[in-house]
Amino acid sequence: MKVVEGVRAGSELTFVNRRFTHAAVWARARLAELEAGFTIEKAQVEALKARLFARLRRRWMASGALTARPYSRGLLRFLGRHFARGSEPGLFAIR
Repeated sequence: MKVVEGVRAGSELTFVNRRFTHAAVWARARLAELEAGFTIEKAQVEALKARLFARLRRRWMASGALTARPYSRGLLRFLGRHFARGSEPGLFAIR
């Protein structure tokens, strides 16, 4: 009922408006702080992901996991161990 009373008395309404205005200014400032913090943390996470992927990429490249090939490593190991040592692996490729 204070707001209704404030409509009748101009000074009360002015007090309410100032109070909400102050709260809105504070909320905008706090939001800006949180956004700045989020931006910094997001950049740190992206840098960490880049470093981690660079390390993992070296391992994956060494193991052959990131290379594109039409035949599996298991098939090549099997062929190499048993009977296809001198033959062309393209003949056994999965198409």
